[in-house]
Amino acid sequence: MKFGDQLLNIRKQKKLSREELAERLLVPCSVIEAWESSIAQPNIDNLIALSNELDVSLDHLCGKSFDFTFESEKGGTFRSKAIRYVIVGVIAIAVFLGGFSMGSGFKLKQESKKAYMPDTVSVSGVSFKKHGHGVKYIFTPSIAGELYSYKIHFTDYGGKTFSFDARLNGGVCIGEVELESLNIESVSVSVINTDQTRVVHIASDLDIEDSGTTWNKAE
Repeated sequence: MKFGDQLLNIRKQKKLSREELAERLLVPCSVIEAWESSIAQPNIDNLIALSNELDVSLDHLCGKSFDFTFESEKGGTFRSKAIRYVIVGVIAIAVFLGGFSMGSGFKLKQESKKAYMPDTVSVSGVSFKKHGHGVKYIFTPSIAGELYSYKIHFTDYGGKTFSFDARLNGGVCIGEVELESLNIESVSVSVINTDQTRVVHIASDLDIEDSGTTWNKAE
């Protein structure tokens, strides 16, 4: 079973809405949706937080079942749940720190190539909201990992571009930035890996107002 499906099932068993779980974890609701849809995966901190909030073990949360049998000095056998959970915990940490994607194939080969970059990248789950003198944004890049970094660029109608580092958290980029202009002609994202960069246009005609923020989706 995919991690996202397992998370969805456990959340429903606990009779929690996405909004309630997101509030407990202090993340946007769209992050929970991205995890459950297997678009993104939680980092190790969020994985442990999920385990605590849902009151389930890491192996159950990850959809894994392990049973280890050991031989005693007298030739007999015994099972140790304590050792089992230690091993499972180590496996879970290694999996998520390594940027693996549960149920949908591991990314180890992809992550091991420092110069690897697909010909095209995409961005989903784009959202903007007015925040003070700037804007709060969220988006989910199609490729994620420790070897990649991200930037978001806002270009106003005068051609001036404001660029900011975008921080990845649990497979989702979330941030708040202040802009000199609140009328933005286009918004793009750069995905960077070593000496390679891919740029994705994610929105146009971004209008940030107190009454509401509107934009056109990238085609």
